Amino acid sequence: MKKSMIIVLSLAMLLLAFTHAFGAPVIPPASEANINWQQFAGTTLNVMLCRHPWQETIEPYFPEFEQLTGMKIVTTILPEAEYLTKVPADLTAGTFAFDVFMTQYYDAPKYDQERWTEPLAKFILDPNLTDLNWYDWNDFYLPAQKMLTIGGTAGDRIAITAEVQSLIYRKDMLAEAGVTVPDTFDDLLVTTEKINGALKDRYGVVIRGNTELWWPLYGIMKSYGGDYFTADYKPVINSPEAIAAVKMYTALQKFAPPGITNFNWEQVVTSTASGLTSMYLDSSGLFTTLFLRGLEPEKGGIAPFPQGPGGRIPHAHMWSISIAAASKQKAASWLFIEWATSKEIQYKQALANNLPPRKSVLDSPEIIVKNPEFVFATSKGLFDGVLSRPHLKFFDLMDPFARGVQEVLMDQKDVETALNEVQKTWEEMLK
Repeated sequence: MKKSMIIVLSLAMLLLAFTHAFGAPVIPPASEANINWQQFAGTTLNVMLCRHPWQETIEPYFPEFEQLTGMKIVTTILPEAEYLTKVPADLTAGTFAFDVFMTQYYDAPKYDQERWTEPLAKFILDPNLTDLNWYDWNDFYLPAQKMLTIGGTAGDRIAITAEVQSLIYRKDMLAEAGVTVPDTFDDLLVTTEKINGALKDRYGVVIRGNTELWWPLYGIMKSYGGDYFTADYKPVINSPEAIAAVKMYTALQKFAPPGITNFNWEQVVTSTASGLTSMYLDSSGLFTTLFLRGLEPEKGGIAPFPQGPGGRIPHAHMWSISIAAASKQKAASWLFIEWATSKEIQYKQALANNLPPRKSVLDSPEIIVKNPEFVFATSKGLFDGVLSRPHLKFFDLMDPFARGVQEVLMDQKDVETALNEVQKTWEEMLK
């Protein structure tokens, strides 16, 4: 355990002892909010969620919301790849039939332009719907507050997660292979090779290799001094730094299981929980999923993202939640969002190792002491990390990039050729 994390844990234990002796700061329950939670009793809310640790840790509390409000929640859950395709397709076709749904910021400008989501300010500022003192907007970390208007001016989303790319690993498998947690990408490459040599029919590392590979690759890219685009969205994917980053990514994937181009985050986590793989570079939010997939908590570990030639710059991410502009239950939908993003519910999710974007929760001694490695890795990552730049065509741009990198993974092209082709494609798409 690193010295800085030991200090954090020691302070948390002192605070925990103090609060137990003199009374802990209270996470205010919904019953203390000065609003009528029952004002829409009898309403049915159709909620669409992406399969995700946030979804898995909040669903058990839906009966509490139904009892609190007298409303009924009907939930639809889709895997991430299907979700990210179906939601914009249905919104475009005018067939989207949900009141509340999870959103991402990457293509937020498209949602703002099309007015697919409802501005939230009128609900937040309505005293009949929101107790501002209880809700405490300033308790959200500043990046989470900025998520409200990241797509433009609509103010259509509330952050629900605080995720940052981390190194997640099996303590037992690293111990069996006789290796320690790597701190740099060079160390990581050496460590994965050693694990593959020491553990028969098991693998040192796994990183997403399907069409979602752009997400974990961005942290590697930034840590090698590269980027996908400049601040004014000029492609720079074939720079020397970007080429070096993709070469490291593909070198690591040589030590991953067969069929890596089919691995999304669910396969990455499941293969590690089952003992097929020992480490993965992905969202800190996926640390909790190891345990939901059956791994004993004492076998799971999490560390800050490795350092590269350009620094230690993990990819940060925050899922958000929005109200569909076509919903006929907008005010009732806001009560659901207000409840789901409250201190009380996000504290309960944090107890299940799904960390939220609220300062009061991450500063809670109970949360720190429960899993100091997790809180330390996430807090450090949020300090060091970077968000992708949202764009109207974000996911359209990621498609040819993912295909190009997959061609490298399948030994159909070298890195330079693939990225030069992506560069040309992006230049055409952004004319």
